[in-house]
Amino acid sequence: MTNASPTAEEYFLQQHTVCCQLLRTCNFEKNSEDLHQLRVSIKKIKAILCLLNDLQADFKFKTCFAPYKNIFKHLAPIREEFLQIERLKNDTGNRQIKSKRSARVSKLIKGFKNASSAYLKDIEIILPVILKHLRNLKYKTILPYCQKLLKHLKKQWKNIDNDDKLHRYRKQLKQLLYCSKLLTAKERSQLISAEKLKNIDMLQNIIGQWHDNILLLNRISKDDLAVSTPFYRSLQNETKGLEKNAHKKGGKL
Repeated sequence: MTNASPTAEEYFLQQHTVCCQLLRTCNFEKNSEDLHQLRVSIKKIKAILCLLNDLQADFKFKTCFAPYKNIFKHLAPIREEFLQIERLKNDTGNRQIKSKRSARVSKLIKGFKNASSAYLKDIEIILPVILKHLRNLKYKTILPYCQKLLKHLKKQWKNIDNDDKLHRYRKQLKQLLYCSKLLTAKERSQLISAEKLKNIDMLQNIIGQWHDNILLLNRISKDDLAVSTPFYRSLQNETKGLEKNAHKKGGKL
């Protein structure tokens, strides 16, 4: 490699280390950013494992990702509660929402802390298997992989016609963004311009915000949450705007 870009093994180990550190502390109530960072580290780990799955016929993705997937799934309800507390505190018709939902957050975090030592053990058990495959990965295959992924993303955008497809598409955008980190600056410029890479990052962020709104709207519509009519209408309008913006940016891929 001709610059400071990490190897796939280095990148994976960086994220694995972050994951382990945050699992040991589980300091989510005092610092919700830790929750975000733990989720991001697992998403980046998944990107590397997906790359291995596509480039190595004998790599067993489901087995290797399973311990990380279990952590991610356990974090999902905690994150959802945090997001909804943050959003609903601005609803003038729902002054008590923070105190009511904070109790649920504490209970969820306690359950996660109790499971964290088992999660740590599971990811350490699978680590040698993943590292073995990473050390057999041929660096020269990464740029063609990213080029193929980008081509597929451009083609697939035309078929995004429902909410589920849009959410899944975001995961593929992240796959490209994370794997492009393994390329040299010169290789990245061969792959895509800095401007278009920035546009992809903005697009995945917009889709992420849109999806969070969809989750909140779904809970409100199921009567799981009581909100004021002005808040509900504002959330609906914001969600429609985010979806429109996503389709506008997606057309520029």
